[in-house]
Amino acid sequence: MLPVLTGTNTHDNRELMRRQQSMQVASSIHSMLTIAAYLGWVAVNSVLLGRWQAMIAEVAPAAGRPRWFAFHGSSWGIAQPAVPAVVVVAASLAGGTLTAAVAFLAGRVLLTRHLRQAWRR
Repeated sequence: MLPVLTGTNTHDNRELMRRQQSMQVASSIHSMLTIAAYLGWVAVNSVLLGRWQAMIAEVAPAAGRPRWFAFHGSSWGIAQPAVPAVVVVAASLAGGTLTAAVAFLAGRVLLTRHLRQAWRR
């Protein structure tokens, strides 16, 4: 909680006002950066999700498309709450850098292998 201006010492009051103003500016800059990061994330996410849906529509047989899209939606529903917990456990055991490296490499290998199999069909 911020201290209240007392009016006893003018220098102290000015210093306190400067600190309060700098905290307000810092919090507004932080908010602006958070909003900008969120908007960037939303834009990239919408592009990537559209790409995955197009790939599913292209790879899936016409009769099985509803099941493929249902599976895709279900996998997101499972992964979103599960992945952060798995990452926290893995990072606490192996360290953050090693966990991130394995996740990036394994993700690429698994996706590449899955896409090759899908394109062969």
